[in-house]
Amino acid sequence: MMSKRSSAEIVYEVLCAPRGRAVNKKTIAYSSRVSDRQASRYISLLCAGRLLERTPEGVYRVTPAGEAARVQLENALVVLRDLVPEQGKQLYA
Repeated sequence: MMSKRSSAEIVYEVLCAPRGRAVNKKTIAYSSRVSDRQASRYISLLCAGRLLERTPEGVYRVTPAGEAARVQLENALVVLRDLVPEQGKQLYA
């Protein structure tokens, strides 16, 4: 059974979903393991923060600022996971 993921973990997964290419919302939702509704909320949040952008074709890609945020989140999540006594335990929001 999966434990609850923090918002930071979900944002990280959403930013990882495109993997250097432009993708649609369904791909982001599937790769991030969130519902369509959750994907829409996170995409809106990340677009507002200019970490994701929607192309004229209607697909999404990570901006340079989004890539920098992804790297920072990855580093922060590693540090936070190391603070949790049980290896691999997910953090709660």
